[in-house]
Amino acid sequence: MDILVADDDPMMRKLLKFWLQRWNYNVIMFENGEDAWQHFKDNHKSQVAILDWEMPGLTGPQITKNIRDNLSDHYIYTIVLTNKSNQENIIEALESGSDDYLKKPFDPNELKSRINAGLRVIRYHKSINDQNKVIQSYAHDMEVLASQRAQALIHADRLATLGTMSAGIAHEINNPNSFISGNIQSIEKFWLKTQPIISKFNEQKNDKQLDFILNEMQATIDGVKNGVNRITNIVKSLKTYARDEKSIGGNCDINNCVSNALELCQGSTKQIIISTKLTDKLHQISANHQQIEQVIVNIVTNASHALVNQPKQEINIETKLINQLIQLTIEDNGPGIPENIITDIFNPFFTTKDVGKGTGLGLSISHGIITDHGGKIHVDNKSKLKGARFMITLPLKTMENAA
Repeated sequence: MDILVADDDPMMRKLLKFWLQRWNYNVIMFENGEDAWQHFKDNHKSQVAILDWEMPGLTGPQITKNIRDNLSDHYIYTIVLTNKSNQENIIEALESGSDDYLKKPFDPNELKSRINAGLRVIRYHKSINDQNKVIQSYAHDMEVLASQRAQALIHADRLATLGTMSAGIAHEINNPNSFISGNIQSIEKFWLKTQPIISKFNEQKNDKQLDFILNEMQATIDGVKNGVNRITNIVKSLKTYARDEKSIGGNCDINNCVSNALELCQGSTKQIIISTKLTDKLHQISANHQQIEQVIVNIVTNASHALVNQPKQEINIETKLINQLIQLTIEDNGPGIPENIITDIFNPFFTTKDVGKGTGLGLSISHGIITDHGGKIHVDNKSKLKGARFMITLPLKTMENAA
C-alpha cells in the first residue's frame, strides 16, 4: 500500500521512510505542500497521508481540506505531524478534516498504531461504499423493473384495445363483403346465361371487344370471388383473434391456427415464399387457439422483418406428431440469431430492432403463452443453412378427452 509523506525537514522524511519501509509500505516523498497536493489530484492510489503542519506551499491542514472538498470519491486517511501541542491547534487540525495528529518527535510504535487505526477506517469506508453501490444497483434495477411493468401494462391495454377494434373492424368489413359476395354470385349466374348468346352473336360480327369480354369475363368473376373469399378468411381470423377467451382449455386444431395466422400476416409476407407441411388429421390439443395464433403471428412477423434484405425470402412451417406431442416448427432463411443474444430473446423488452420499431414483448409473451399451455418453445439457428428456427411442442388432447 502507498503512504504519502510530505515534510520540508530532510531528517524527518528520512526517519519516516525508514520506519514505513520497514513495515512494508511503499513510501512517496514530497518536501512541499504544493507538490503533495498535485500528486493527490493526479494519482488517487495513496490511501494514507502523513503531512507536516508547517511547510512551503500548502500546510498539512490546507492539503487535508482540499482532499475533503475535491476528492470525496476516494477516502484518504490523513495524519498531521506537528510540534504544536496546545488544544486550539489540535482542534484546528481536526476541523480541517484531518483524521489524526502526531506530535514531533514521534514514537515509531505510536505511528504504527495510528496507521493501523487508519487502515481500519479505510476498510470501513470501503465497505460502506461497496454497500452503497449494491443499494444503488438494486435501486436502479427496481426502477427498471417498475418501468418495464408500466410498459407491460400499457402494452396489455393496447392489446385489449386492439382486440376490441379488430372485432369492430371485422364486423364493418363483413357487411359490404357480404353485399359484394351476393352480387358477384348473381353476376356469375347472369353471365352463364348471356355468355352463349353473346358468343353466338359474335360468330357473325367477329367483334374484338366482344372477344375480349368473352375471354376475360369469367376470369374477372373468378378474381372477384377469390378476393371475397380472402376477405372472408381475414375477417374470420380477425374475429377469432379478437375473441376474449380467458381459459386455456378447448379443442384446438394446430393446422387451423397456422392457416388463420398466415391470413393475418399477409400484409408483411407479400414478398415471402411461405411453404407449409401440415400433417393431416393431427390430434387436437387443449389450447386457446386465439393465443396460439398470436404466437405464430409474432414469430412469422419477426421472421419477415429478418428477411428484408435477403435476395430470396422463405419461411417454412411444419406440423407433426412426435412422442405424443404436437410439434410446430417455423424456420426462415434469414441471417439467423447471433449466438451471444440467443438466450436473451425471450426476456421482456429485449429487442434488436431500432427504437420505435419494436417493444421487445412479442417473444416474451409468446414464451409465456406456450409455457401456460404446458408446452415448450425452443429457438436455434439451422445447422447447414442460415436462418432462425423456432420449435414449439404442445401436449396432445385426445379425442376422448376432447369430447
